[in-house]
Amino acid sequence: MRPAPISSNWRWTLIIIALCGSIAYGFVFGRSYSDLHPIWTATHAALHGGDPYSSALADQERVRFHAAVIGNTPYDLRFAYPFPSIFLFAPLALFSFEHARVAYTVIGLLLTVLSVKWWTGEFRLDVVLLVLASRPVMLGISSQQPTVLFAALLAAAFACMRSQRSVTAGVLLGLVVAKPQLLLFVAAPVCIWVLQDWRKRRALPLAFIATSAALTLAAFALQPHWFSGWLVAVRAYSAYAGDSIPMLLFGHRIGLAVSVVLAVIGTLAIWRLRSQLTEVLAVSITTALAVLPFQPYNAMLLIPPAVLLFHKASGKPSLPELISRLSLIEMWAFPVVAILIELRFSSTGPFLYRIEAGLMEVVVFAVLAAIWERSYIKSPEQAIAPSSTRSSDIPSSPPEQGTLDWQTIP
Repeated sequence: MRPAPISSNWRWTLIIIALCGSIAYGFVFGRSYSDLHPIWTATHAALHGGDPYSSALADQERVRFHAAVIGNTPYDLRFAYPFPSIFLFAPLALFSFEHARVAYTVIGLLLTVLSVKWWTGEFRLDVVLLVLASRPVMLGISSQQPTVLFAALLAAAFACMRSQRSVTAGVLLGLVVAKPQLLLFVAAPVCIWVLQDWRKRRALPLAFIATSAALTLAAFALQPHWFSGWLVAVRAYSAYAGDSIPMLLFGHRIGLAVSVVLAVIGTLAIWRLRSQLTEVLAVSITTALAVLPFQPYNAMLLIPPAVLLFHKASGKPSLPELISRLSLIEMWAFPVVAILIELRFSSTGPFLYRIEAGLMEVVVFAVLAAIWERSYIKSPEQAIAPSSTRSSDIPSSPPEQGTLDWQTIP
């Protein structure tokens, strides 16, 4: 047996270093406060006939936050998810919080591994390890962020769309109404996919409506006044949810204008590449990350754009593509660098967190620019040029002119 090429050895060495650095980063800088606790507490209260949106639970969460993080907070930390989310997390509320926390961490790891296959259409160990080593994914898993579950539901829904299982895709998307803002990340590709062949794919919106309606009606049956309580919680959450990236960089007024411009350009790019699933998905996700209130763990949805930029390009990359690739590498390099800085200079957590937030903003903007450059400046035929063509990627018959062939991804 011939020895592996040096380049392959170096690749695996770097992957292992990145994974170890990311795990160490999670241990050193990880928060003792779990994002799962508010939803676990609310679900536990609802299962015992209590009000998940009560002020008493909000006060308890504020005390816990004060003890676990950095001090007292002036914000009203009410349970901010709609009541249907309780049905998804009800099994965890049957256990103590510490057991539920461990179980959800393991579930999050497994779902993230499966999500790589669901998003990309293939399973490669090196890609899986790189995804697990990235900072947004490690942040989401180590803090037991509920977004890990909902991101996996979105990935599974798109896998069902590729295999033309419209009903299953609609049910999975219906479950995501428990965190409705994430639906904005994928609304454009889903709508385009359905409208391209409404007669065959109308089962998806029908299944989505039926699932979300069933969850909503069940919520009203268990808690008739939950909606008003949720609206109060949403208003409280908006006070500390953060701003969009343009607002963080340019202030509220200019940032709002920039967000509108980005949304318009993103819409034009989506329309231009409406026949390409990967490109539409990438543009939709990066545009949503840029214009919606920014949370670092939501950047785990950058998996499809990253695959597009690294795996589906050939030839010499353009300047925006090169910059975006370098910025994406930062998601793996930063944890290792942060650990080295912490070993040399102690108590650098708040400083590194500010650097981390700024770098993540650069990542999103760089990926956004590269995706738009590929989709809006280049023609749709030039937008994707795979380095090789596998026999499994060739459809059995060519798609009809003007239709959308999303069953296979190049």
